[in-house]
Amino acid sequence: MSEEQLRRAAAVLDSYRGQLEALSRQSEVVRVSLDEYRRARETVVRYREAGAGKEVLLPVGADSFVRATSTDPEKVLTSIGSDLVIEDSAENTAKRLEARIESLEKAASAVSTRMGEVQSRADAQSAAVEELYAKTQGEPR
Repeated sequence: MSEEQLRRAAAVLDSYRGQLEALSRQSEVVRVSLDEYRRARETVVRYREAGAGKEVLLPVGADSFVRATSTDPEKVLTSIGSDLVIEDSAENTAKRLEARIESLEKAASAVSTRMGEVQSRADAQSAAVEELYAKTQGEPR
């Protein structure tokens, strides 16, 4: 066994660790997005259920709320990107949010599966590096 083989094996292990870190960051972004979409869906549904003329608590972020009186709970203003906002029904908005939630849940599952695969490879590579290291230490120089 050569030290060059050990260095190459260690470089592969470092690559797997880098992939795991990137996947972990991606998983966190997906989780945060899921939380945001779930809160938005819940807000739209609850606002609609409250009915017109009712006092409601509207989330403004960071677990903070403002008191408001509902005026038209059947209509929701929704961003469609590039600073464009449309008015749509609360029902359509909730459906659109639910579809996005499902998409994000699939993405979260895919990232989790990929993390498991890379972790398995990293574990196997770590064992190989340890074995190579032990062999290089046992060889006379």
